[in-house]
Amino acid sequence: MTEPSPNRPPGGVNPGLKMFVIGLTVLTVGAFFVFFLKLFSTFMNFSEKKEWKDQRLEVAEQLRSEGLTEQAIAQYVQYLDQEEVDLKVRARVSQTIGELYAGRENCAEALAWFYQAREAQPAGDVPADLKSAIAACRQKVRRTSEIP
Repeated sequence: MTEPSPNRPPGGVNPGLKMFVIGLTVLTVGAFFVFFLKLFSTFMNFSEKKEWKDQRLEVAEQLRSEGLTEQAIAQYVQYLDQEEVDLKVRARVSQTIGELYAGRENCAEALAWFYQAREAQPAGDVPADLKSAIAACRQKVRRTSEIP
């Protein structure tokens, strides 16, 4: 029988090293569990957000039709704050928000939304009603700024 080497303990592995490897393994398994749990919950929340996105637009339309302008604007803005809104839809919703502000005689805010709507349009394809709304608000803003 051979005698154990003085650098290696009789059990084969140093107990301190063995505990370190076991601890590191437990930590790694725990990290993977947390990662997959987070990945799963993110996936589930994504599908819920996507479903609610269209409902938020419907709520905004209902509020607008009932004359609740401020609440409708808030819903439209929250809708636009969500990721992945199609540019055509973004243009339409931005123009709607601008129209709501213009209806409240807040042309400065309306212009900001009209400009967003214009920029979301395909190049050179700005609707005539948007052009006229921008021109009307520009004129009102200029008149207001000229008053001492």
